[in-house]
Amino acid sequence: MKYNSKYVQLNHFIPCSIEEKQSAGVKVSALRNLSGHLSKEWSIKGDLASYYQLIPNLKEIVSILLKDCQCRCPNRFYLIFDDLDIGVTIDNKNSLDALTELIRITKAYNLDVFRRNEIPGGIILLLRDDISEKIKQTQPDTAKIFTSYSIPLIWYNHRDYEQNENSILLKKFINRRIKINFDKANIPVDDDPWYTLIEAEYDGKSSFKHVLNHTFYKPRDLILLFQCLPQKKYSIPIGSEDLNDLLKTYAEEFVSELKNELTFHYNTSQIEALFQVLKEMSRHSQIYHSIFVDALKRRNFKEEDLNILYNYSIIGNEDCGKLMFKCRNTSHIYNPAQNILLPYILKVYFSH
Repeated sequence: MKYNSKYVQLNHFIPCSIEEKQSAGVKVSALRNLSGHLSKEWSIKGDLASYYQLIPNLKEIVSILLKDCQCRCPNRFYLIFDDLDIGVTIDNKNSLDALTELIRITKAYNLDVFRRNEIPGGIILLLRDDISEKIKQTQPDTAKIFTSYSIPLIWYNHRDYEQNENSILLKKFINRRIKINFDKANIPVDDDPWYTLIEAEYDGKSSFKHVLNHTFYKPRDLILLFQCLPQKKYSIPIGSEDLNDLLKTYAEEFVSELKNELTFHYNTSQIEALFQVLKEMSRHSQIYHSIFVDALKRRNFKEEDLNILYNYSIIGNEDCGKLMFKCRNTSHIYNPAQNILLPYILKVYFSH
C-alpha cells in the first residue's frame, strides 16, 4: 500500500524502475555431464523522492525538528501566510477548495504539532473578511473552524475613538512606525509622534481624524498614505495644503488596491463600469437608492450589487445625520430607505 500510494519516508529512496537481466550458460556436473541453464536477475533503481511524496511524514518530521530546536535554544516559531487572496475569485471553486484545504491543514498542524508538543508558536493565515465569509457559506465544516480558531483583527472602535483617539490600535500602530523612522533619521519626536509629522489641526478638527476619515480604518491605508513621502518635499510638520496634495496621491493608490479586492466578485470590465457609476453618483448632492439602482441597471448590474458595495464600504448610509459605513459600523447593513453616501476618499479621487 505504501508503495502503491507513492509516498515514502524521508530517509528512503523511491523505486523508479525494475530491470530484468537474463543470462545463459553451460553447467558442468561432477560426473562431467554438460547441461545448459538460464537465469534471471532483477535490480531496483531508486532516487530521492519529490517533496509532495513526503507529505504524510512531514508532520512527524516538523515535530522532531521543532522539539530539537526548542531543547537547544528556546524560541517561538511562526509561519505566516499572507496575500492568500491573489487569484481567488467567488466563481473559482478550485481556488476556494485549495484555500479551504490550507485552512484545515493549518488547524491540524497547530493542534497536532504545536499544541500537543507544547511548542510555542504556530501557523497564521491572514484572510480578508469577504473571502472567509464566502468559505464559511460554501465549504462544509468550516464555520466551526472559523468560530473556534480565528481571531478578527479589530483596529478601530468608534466609541473608544470618540473618547480618546490615542486609545485605538490604529493610532498606536502609526505612531510606532513614525517614531521608528524619526529615530532612524535623528529627528526629535514629541509625546505624540503623529503631531510631530503633521500639524495638529485641520480645518478646526484633529488632523488625525481628518486623515482617518479618508481611509477604511485599516493599517494598510495609513501605510499607503505615507509610502510616497520620500518622493515629496514637504516641510515638517506637514501643513494642510501639503496634506491635501498627499491625499490626492494616496487616492490613486487606494483605488488601485480597492479595484484589486473587487476582482473577487467582478471582472476588470465590470469593475471599470462600476467606477463609472460611482463617478456619476459623485456629482449628486443627494444620492437616492432609486437613482443608484437605475445607474447600475444601465450598465447591466443588479440591485443586489449595492449590498456588495456596502460590504466593501464603497458606499454608506446616512442615518439621521450619522454616517454609516461598514468599515466602522460592522453590525450595520445596507438600508435602501436611507440616502447613499460615498466615502471621502472616493470624492477626492473623482474630483481630479
